[in-house]
Amino acid sequence: MEEQKQIQVFENEQFRVRCFLDVHDVARLHVEDVSRSLGFVETKKHRVATDGDNFVKSGDNSGESGDNFYMAVRWNRVNKYIAEIKKNSKSELIQAVPVPVDKNYYIPENLVYRLAMKANNEVAENFQALLADTILPSIRRTGKYVSPNADENQNTATKNLPPHLTDPKRFCVYAVSMEDDTIKIGKTNDLRRRSNEIMRETHLEITSAYRTGYLPSLIASEIESACLRAFDFCRTHGEFFKASFAEVRAKIIERAIAVIEIDRACYVTKYPDANAEYEQFLSEIPASTELASATSEFSPREKVEYLLECARLTNTDAFRDEILREAIAIMNGQKF
Repeated sequence: MEEQKQIQVFENEQFRVRCFLDVHDVARLHVEDVSRSLGFVETKKHRVATDGDNFVKSGDNSGESGDNFYMAVRWNRVNKYIAEIKKNSKSELIQAVPVPVDKNYYIPENLVYRLAMKANNEVAENFQALLADTILPSIRRTGKYVSPNADENQNTATKNLPPHLTDPKRFCVYAVSMEDDTIKIGKTNDLRRRSNEIMRETHLEITSAYRTGYLPSLIASEIESACLRAFDFCRTHGEFFKASFAEVRAKIIERAIAVIEIDRACYVTKYPDANAEYEQFLSEIPASTELASATSEFSPREKVEYLLECARLTNTDAFRDEILREAIAIMNGQKF
């Protein structure tokens, strides 16, 4: 795979995993590394060292002497589990994984979580928690995993940012459409992991999903709250709503722009360096062409009114110009 040029290696005293983020924002992990991290291994005796095998010196835990032992992946078990998961999954990512799988293949993260459920041991739980809570959010936010032991002074720009922008924990606001036509709205630091949890909890498949970029926790919480309030009238239960997915996505985009711009207005005068951060947040909100598709279920007049409201809320000239051009194009092609 060409994307493997961007491979990152996470390594600590317990795990070593190679992974990368593909062009579709899907984290992919080396299947052999995952198998070892989940405990799908057995001790074998071998006379000759083999690349990739971790030897256990004789006498350490084998009870024998004079021979070398190594931890070998139980490939039969791994392939059996992958085949079982593929049989019961509708995920295109999982269905694309070959069986038997090549030892150098990079599997998608949703398959990693499913394999962890098969492992059902403490080591697998520790690996899954580390992956979901630390490694994947960091990779998505920065393009690489940043060790907790990294030099705290490497980013001096944080000194001139408001405190809530320096929080390393980042979340996206999301909407997922379920097969029963309800919409779930929430925030998470890993949408794919959260999607798998929602499907397990509801026993329903997700048909569509949208998320914002990954934002500071405080900003993401404000956007989430604003969206939940906006759809309170059609709430079915909890954070599930009976609404059009296009309408919900458009509302998240609208509220995200408003919250980010209000936050910028409050802090950018005191913290000028923060302006670049806010610009980055706004750049991760879909541009006008996606706004138009997000409102595809609206009438032409509703689309124009929505786009004009987005233009009013943003202070970013380039973004406002794109929105206005889209609105004008709709008006030129329609009679009102």
